[in-house]
Amino acid sequence: MLSVIAIIAALVLPVAALLRNRKKPLKKPFTFSALSFSLCLASVCTELYTIKYRVQIKDIAGILDTIDAVLLLCLVASVAVIILNTVYLSFLSSGKSAGKDTPAEEAPAGDAEPEEAPADDRPKETAASEQE
Repeated sequence: MLSVIAIIAALVLPVAALLRNRKKPLKKPFTFSALSFSLCLASVCTELYTIKYRVQIKDIAGILDTIDAVLLLCLVASVAVIILNTVYLSFLSSGKSAGKDTPAEEAPAGDAEPEEAPADDRPKETAASEQE
């Protein structure tokens, strides 16, 4: 039961962090991803200890009955957690969070220097006629 709760939490954390980050930027956004990976690892380790316990009590039939489901659960959960966290981290690195999509502050109008065209950009005819 602990492993199922850990997997659900590992899958919900990156989605919740992504939704929460859209409203207000998170102070420590990578902690959600690290916690999600940790919960997924805890779930896999819990399943391994369950198999070890069944070996110790010589419940080979119980292992044979559940090993396919356990392997599938661990594989699907691990891939899903990796994909969700990759999407979440790529969203953070793209700069589309709530705090980064606002336009940059512009300098006040009085502080801006006017752009001057370089003198060499004049047509050659004009430059030649001015020399005469």
